[in-house]
Amino acid sequence: MKSFLNSILLFIISITLGIILIPSSIILTIPIVFVVDSTQAAYDKLSKYIKSIAMSIDQVGNATMEYGLNAWLITKDGYQFGNESETISSALGKNQAKGTLTKYGWMLVNILNKINPNHCLNAINNKV
Repeated sequence: MKSFLNSILLFIISITLGIILIPSSIILTIPIVFVVDSTQAAYDKLSKYIKSIAMSIDQVGNATMEYGLNAWLITKDGYQFGNESETISSALGKNQAKGTLTKYGWMLVNILNKINPNHCLNAINNKV
C-alpha cells in the first residue's frame, strides 16, 4: 500500500511539474535559439527540439494508454502497446508488419502515413 501511495504522490508531482515546466521551457527556448543561431540553424535546432518533445509525449501516451490501445488497435495476438521506452508509432509499425492491426489501427496508420510516408514502419527503428 505504501508503494502505491508513493507512486500516486510521484505521479501528481510529475504532472504538476510537467504542466509548469514544459510550456515555459518551450517559450524560453524559441527566442534563445534565434538569438544564438542564424535563422536556418535556429529552425533546424527547433525542428529537432520539437521532434524530441513529440517523441517523449508519444512514449508517455504508449505507457498510459496501454490497455485502450491494445483493445482498439490490435488483434489478440498483436504486439502489445505499453512499453514506456517505445512510441505508439513504433508499436503500430510492428503490428503493421505483423498484420495484427484492427480496422481502427489501420485507420491510424493510414493517417500517419499520409503525413509522413511509411511513418510507422520507419518508427520501428526510430527513423521517423
